[in-house]
Amino acid sequence: MVSIKVCVGSSCYLKGAHKVVECLQDAICKAGIAEQVELSCVFCLGHCQNGPNIQINDELISGVTPQRAKELIEEVILPQVRGD
Repeated sequence: MVSIKVCVGSSCYLKGAHKVVECLQDAICKAGIAEQVELSCVFCLGHCQNGPNIQINDELISGVTPQRAKELIEEVILPQVRGD
């Protein structure tokens, strides 16, 4: 199971975290990996000035755009789910 946490605290939210969540949900569904991925929203990952921030398992990624969110599904999440 891969864990994805998206900060939706005020700073990240204002910087577009809600769009990142939507893109992640869409990409996860399209990839057919909803059973292997736990997507959740949290209120602070501690790097507000660099948001939107997400955490994939233990790795923090800052400045995530909706486009980057889609790329992360393909480049990071799918290989972890498939065991590549």
